[in-house]
Amino acid sequence: MTVTPAVRLLVVTADSLFGDYTTAAVDRYPDMTVDCVATLSRARSQITDNAVDCVVLDTDLSHHGTRGLHRAIRAERPALPVVLASDRPRSQLPDSVSYHAFVHKEGPAMGASLADVVRVLTTASPIGGHDTASATAE
Repeated sequence: MTVTPAVRLLVVTADSLFGDYTTAAVDRYPDMTVDCVATLSRARSQITDNAVDCVVLDTDLSHHGTRGLHRAIRAERPALPVVLASDRPRSQLPDSVSYHAFVHKEGPAMGASLADVVRVLTTASPIGGHDTASATAE
């Protein structure tokens, strides 16, 4: 019998190094799994199928596509925790994108911070899922 992990994390990024750091950090937790996808269409498919508990959205992907995926997440799974990841400061992110946490993409230590943020969000995610960032790993 296979046991479903408590937390299924979906990382949407074309940055393979960011995906590697995140995967390495999450692999240390036996109750978490991570799946990295580079295309917005694959991400949307997994989100629609309810196969994830938290999404990490790399803001360096197509700006138009990222906003579309974000709208789809909010329409189809409004309580799904969303973490934004970026090389830019949080102050440079679009105000129209609501998220639960922000991580600054910078090296292997970021992966561990991200895993901790995801654990907190999936344990006690805000009701309604539309609150702006309350957790930050910078």
